[in-house]
Amino acid sequence: MVFQNNLLWVLDSLSELRHSVAQRRLKLQKEKLKMKLDFVLHSQIKLLEAWGDMERQHLSSVSKTKECLHSVVCRVPLIEGAEVDPQSASIALRHASDLSASIKSSLSSFSPSAEQTVALLSELAEVVAQEKLLVEECLELLQTVSALQIQEKSLKCYIIQFSSKQQELWQQEQQSQLQETPS
Repeated sequence: MVFQNNLLWVLDSLSELRHSVAQRRLKLQKEKLKMKLDFVLHSQIKLLEAWGDMERQHLSSVSKTKECLHSVVCRVPLIEGAEVDPQSASIALRHASDLSASIKSSLSSFSPSAEQTVALLSELAEVVAQEKLLVEECLELLQTVSALQIQEKSLKCYIIQFSSKQQELWQQEQQSQLQETPS
């Protein structure tokens, strides 16, 4: 009965210890992932800032376009019996045409940069994936190097101990031979 109680207590303690180890491993894994995420985000800050600049330029262009279209539309008479001065209507239409041309040029200037950005982001994703694999491989190699360094130091200590022991034995043998030889 006492043996069974002790065995149950040991099993319970072992279970708690395993649970604790599992929790610590999860915590360590979370920290590793957080560090990797921070590293990736930190390396991408400049690109994100450039993206923000592009976004601001785009919003500025859209806002100016909206304001220009609004001013053109507000000049068109919309009440019954309204008469239009042909010269001012011609000017307004030319202005609207110029505006649509500027919109088209703005869009055509943003389109290639957006395509380039998509291509660069795709390439960046591939590079980050390769970089992640290389970092993991590097960590594994560093762990192997560390283990080999420890093993090397251990072997050096063993060689030193072996050499000193061998030298002691040789000296003892020499002394015993000297003592055995009659003078």
